[in-house]
Amino acid sequence: MNASKGRWPLHYVVDGDGPPVILIHGISASQADWWRLMPLLVSAGYRAIAVDLLGHGDSPKPQDPNAYTAENVYIALEDWIDILDLETPFYLVGHSLGGYMSLTYALNHPDRVQAMVLINPLYSLSQLTRVLDLFMPLASVGVGLLKAAPQWLVNSFLSYNDSFLTKLDSETRWAYARDIKRASPNFLRIPATAPDLTPKLPSITPVTLVLWGVDDKIEKAESFTSLVSGLYNATGKGIEDCGHHPHQGKPELVSRMLLDFFQSHPIDMGEGVLTEESLRIDPAQIARQIEEFIRDQVDAFKRDGVVVAMSGGLDSTVVASLAARALGAEKVKALLLPERDSSPDSKTDALREIDRLGLGYEEVSITPMLSAMGIYGLTPLRVLGIRSLKAAIVQQQHRVQAEALGEMPFRAGLLGTRDLGDKKKLIDTGNAYTRVKHRMRMVTLYYHADLDNLLVLGTTNKSEAMTGFVVKWGDNVADVEPLLPLYKTQVRQLAGYLGVSRTILEKAPTPDLIPGIVDGLALGMDYETLDKILWGLEMGGTTRSITEALQVSPAQVEHVQEMQRRSEHLRKLPPYPDLGAAPVQPVSAPAPEAREEEPAAPRTATQWVERLSQYFQPDRARGAKAVIQFHLTGEGGGDWYAVIENGTCTVTRGVSGAPHGTITMSASDYVDLASGKLGGIRAFMTGRVKTSGDITLLRKMQAWFPV
Repeated sequence: MNASKGRWPLHYVVDGDGPPVILIHGISASQADWWRLMPLLVSAGYRAIAVDLLGHGDSPKPQDPNAYTAENVYIALEDWIDILDLETPFYLVGHSLGGYMSLTYALNHPDRVQAMVLINPLYSLSQLTRVLDLFMPLASVGVGLLKAAPQWLVNSFLSYNDSFLTKLDSETRWAYARDIKRASPNFLRIPATAPDLTPKLPSITPVTLVLWGVDDKIEKAESFTSLVSGLYNATGKGIEDCGHHPHQGKPELVSRMLLDFFQSHPIDMGEGVLTEESLRIDPAQIARQIEEFIRDQVDAFKRDGVVVAMSGGLDSTVVASLAARALGAEKVKALLLPERDSSPDSKTDALREIDRLGLGYEEVSITPMLSAMGIYGLTPLRVLGIRSLKAAIVQQQHRVQAEALGEMPFRAGLLGTRDLGDKKKLIDTGNAYTRVKHRMRMVTLYYHADLDNLLVLGTTNKSEAMTGFVVKWGDNVADVEPLLPLYKTQVRQLAGYLGVSRTILEKAPTPDLIPGIVDGLALGMDYETLDKILWGLEMGGTTRSITEALQVSPAQVEHVQEMQRRSEHLRKLPPYPDLGAAPVQPVSAPAPEAREEEPAAPRTATQWVERLSQYFQPDRARGAKAVIQFHLTGEGGGDWYAVIENGTCTVTRGVSGAPHGTITMSASDYVDLASGKLGGIRAFMTGRVKTSGDITLLRKMQAWFPV
């Protein structure tokens, strides 16, 4: 087939029915590069779509040598994907230059890519081995030589030279030789025009599996581990006894790894991303689960109760209500932390709920601390005594800023403001003025928690976390976050069930940091709209499918995606340098005293699972009786089940007939989770761990197995 849209209509082949998998070959190859892999994907229930890139296979081959640039190859590919008109997100599989194109597409269209597999991918010319690096400036010479070389000479060279087609049989070598002569010789010009993607790797968000042959003689094998580290959400695996083409050298192994990876990140093939009822919850069940979670965490942290900063808003009231139900009012301390700009209604509403719940409370004004730092001198609002006048001026200034910036000031300030020119001062001042208030509250909250051995309960919901509507080291800091799995509209459903006052249920959510700013104004939309878009994106919807199903605009979807991208740093630990596996020892350090050697830490998923019994804490699982199934996919995976009964834990390899709960994830992610490299909340929110069965029981395991 040939695409009909765009300057260069590309040729492609398609087979099968099911979730779409787009296969993008490397330089000098064609869609025939996937002849071993496509039947395996089709037999597994996928729709395999393989394309010939510009200048390759049966796709157009422009006469102008200047047309052979990485940019033009990408534009033709992007146009081709558009005309496929796929209704769902899809999987991208790219080899070598196809990996470069896949990374670029995922950077520009993260909502369309469900997951991505990169096989010996190119992302920087620094990856190339010395010989190829020297060849880059001589591409025009190579074009001439390739034009002049007869087919038999190319066949002979590739059949007997092991430098490029490492570890491949003669049949595959001959197929590559044929593709090289079918392609325009100007393909040799393309790599030198490819911009280095290294600086952009952290912004490429689709979950990614990187595979490479460890005997690659075209690209440096160590470059692939650097790629895995640089990408936002990637795992990787080197394949032994393979060169630059592991999908040809070991197609069965590669296909198994692909299928396991795809199964861990399934595509919803339903008719719509969601309906208006998709965000409905069972509040009674959710309340029971969170209450049990709070009790378990108080025990796990060995605390005497909990403390909640009550603002008079929806989230803090719901958390306080759940805590009182879980522990009893006498073990819940409420802190009121007002400051000069706080609305008087906030205190009134908070005290009403404190009285309803029967909580003890303490009020600590943070105004003196903020005044001592000179915070209130940052804005002219200090000279205005009337709150309504302050609010009107702030809202007018917000509108002016939004027009000048071309976007919401909140979004503009999610990352640094270095590139905002003369507009940065207002953003910087506003950030400093508001964020310090949450940070001062956090310090005060932890001071009182430490005084009374209390657990700090956070009040962040999923809507706030996924858009960055939190303050780093401020309101996003807590010992536990009971509401983090719930969108704001779901928290409101829970509040209605818990008996929260109508005043709080109906008032506009606000951070209450500066008069006039409410959540909807800062975010650019109400929570009803925001939550539907976030849910649609979480379910793998594209901009098109979300807008059609939810009656929202493409601009709104793109706005939410941009907030998610810019706020990613708020959901991750601070970056740190990779100093290698071994810690640096000072030269003068004394020799350690002889002691009994401790067993080495587990390194594989098998070792981690089978040592669960060693990490089991029976005092935290009194009376527990459960069977937990572990299904770990990918390389090193398998099935195990743990039986917890009578204060003991036994682990058996195999499948239980009637587990109480099942945990499904890749073996590599399980190793990262068990060893602490992958946070449990991040694993849950990014879909890298799937659970089924008794969810409350599975959550208790955090306390039972404190690795």
